[in-house]
Amino acid sequence: MPQPPVEAADGPSRRNVVEGMRVVWTDPFLRASTAMIGLSNVVIQVVLLLILLELKNSDHPPWTVGLVLGMAGVGGIAGAALATWLIARIPSQLGYRRALWAWTAAGADRVQRQSLCACRVLGWGRLRGRCQ
Repeated sequence: MPQPPVEAADGPSRRNVVEGMRVVWTDPFLRASTAMIGLSNVVIQVVLLLILLELKNSDHPPWTVGLVLGMAGVGGIAGAALATWLIARIPSQLGYRRALWAWTAAGADRVQRQSLCACRVLGWGRLRGRCQ
């Protein structure tokens, strides 16, 4: 009985990449989740860059930059370890929806505070609350 052909170990073939892209593109859930995860990754990287620039410009000691980068790595490792446990217990679509709602709730407060500050600065009515 002949053995199936084995692909080269130095990476995926173009055919596999195209097939994977086709699967993602034809499935609405995978398409949406891939786009959202990609965009959130860009946002997180920009926020990390802004934090590092703020640390550099505010005369913090150099070790604080290492601490911030190290904590990002620890968070990534903890998330990878927790993902296996979560995937076994929560259906993918439910977990994805909960994560999106959690991000929405976390961002809504921040957006509201920034909007209140902008309105106060522009003098649009008397608004109660604090700008933070």
